[in-house]
Amino acid sequence: MTDATETLSLEVDPQKRRRWNCNLGAFSYPDFLLYWIGMVISFTGSWAQSLAMAWLVMDLTNKGDYAAHQGLYLGLVTACSTVPFLALALPAGVIADRFSKRKITLITQSLAMVQAALLGLLAYADMIHIWHILVLALFSGIVSAIDVPARHAMTAELVDKEDLTNAVALGSLAFNGARIIGPALGGFLLYKYGAAMCFSVNALSFIAAIVALALIRPVRLIRRPTEHNMLHEVREGLRYSVSNTLVRDLLLMTLIVCIFGTQYATVMPIWVKHILHKNAKVLGIMMSATGVGAALGAIFVAFIGRALKQGKLVLIGAFLLSGSLLLFSRSNSVLISAILLGFVGFGMMLFLSVSNSLIQITSPDVLRGRVLSIRSLLFIGVAPPIGGLLMGYLTDHAGVRSSVFLAGVVCLLTGLAFTLTSKAVRRA
Repeated sequence: MTDATETLSLEVDPQKRRRWNCNLGAFSYPDFLLYWIGMVISFTGSWAQSLAMAWLVMDLTNKGDYAAHQGLYLGLVTACSTVPFLALALPAGVIADRFSKRKITLITQSLAMVQAALLGLLAYADMIHIWHILVLALFSGIVSAIDVPARHAMTAELVDKEDLTNAVALGSLAFNGARIIGPALGGFLLYKYGAAMCFSVNALSFIAAIVALALIRPVRLIRRPTEHNMLHEVREGLRYSVSNTLVRDLLLMTLIVCIFGTQYATVMPIWVKHILHKNAKVLGIMMSATGVGAALGAIFVAFIGRALKQGKLVLIGAFLLSGSLLLFSRSNSVLISAILLGFVGFGMMLFLSVSNSLIQITSPDVLRGRVLSIRSLLFIGVAPPIGGLLMGYLTDHAGVRSSVFLAGVVCLLTGLAFTLTSKAVRRA
């Protein structure tokens, strides 16, 4: 394999990262803090919309021939929002490495606001049908496929390398802190005002992210022009990801765990309605419970986890996620279900946040966007469509309990397999 540095050279913009004289980790950088606040607000709206969209799909498929395939339709919405990653994630990584990540993210966040506004208008006019949701979910997936590699790789341009692990964990905290507030807000708005209000609130929430992105000034890592085309650069990222044992094992583990361990949320509306016999407010509580656990996991990683072996934290996260799912699959109580989902969120965050930071730290600057695009391809482009459709199919044919139980078993076996076979992960 040709080393990337033989064909790509790097120069850093002379502008220096702005930093306060305090010991707050990544929050010591005012640009990162502003960006983080904007994303918290935007993610909160997105979680509210996600819950409302799932419940609206349940309502639209609650009669006629649709009713026997509610799980499948929930899986189709998940698939439509993630399938574009299959075609676009790898080219998006090259784009993120070539161009300004801030400008890319500004464009994608603006387009995401348009998608939420269209959903809101259709719902307010009472003109929304299941095909509208599928088409707009597909549009959202296209936007996200471009957005995710650039947004994640931009973290390294906002903080120094010694604060990157902390910044990645705080980014996860933003996502999962919003996961606490967003579903609870979405459940309340859905119950009181309907899905249209949730979509409209999400559209407004993007303003905070857009303003933050307009104000920050990341230190760009500028690559000198090369003669290589996009396909060559995609191959370069793939070769590196396969040849680096730690990156390869983390990516493979992420794929398996995310196909099974994170797709229980696809059938959560069915769980709440048919197992717990509750309404949209309880669905919001269940989703928020996962967010509480994930936020606590992100705080743990940001402020305590750095002192521990990162590879062991990845494995512990996989085991905690799998064990909690197995117990959750047997629960009949709202309280016990919420507590177990909190542990699911904590384990999921240990696994995803630490593996993400390990991949970012291990990858060279000139390849980071492409390596992260491979992770987003697996994490968002491959896992949710396969996992969502599989969970929906199993729920329709074997029941929602069986589908969640199987997910827990596969995650448990995955954790055991990599504990026994991957020295790179154990030693990281």
